[in-house]
Amino acid sequence: ALGLGWCVSILGVFVPDLRQVLAALFPAWMFITPILYPASMMPKDFQSLQNWNPLYYLVEAYRDVIMRGELPDVSIAWVLLGALLLNAMGFWLFRKLLPRAKDLL
Repeated sequence: ALGLGWCVSILGVFVPDLRQVLAALFPAWMFITPILYPASMMPKDFQSLQNWNPLYYLVEAYRDVIMRGELPDVSIAWVLLGALLLNAMGFWLFRKLLPRAKDLL
């Protein structure tokens, strides 16, 4: 969330309609993520999208620990790595574009 916040906050200065686009994308992303229902209940067309959804792996890791009493799958390590990379990229992008963003604010 922090890395995504860095990116969205600085890009929101340069792309004025970003807020409206994200207001449509994030609720759709939450409905695609199987939080209140098992992933097997999803339509077959959308089940292949779960491989690209980082929240899916995070929700499944919580289910493994809380509901099944098991250790999370190794795939949670990829989510952590992706989060660290997104955080570093977002911070770099924020620092790089901040001087130009000051002129637009």
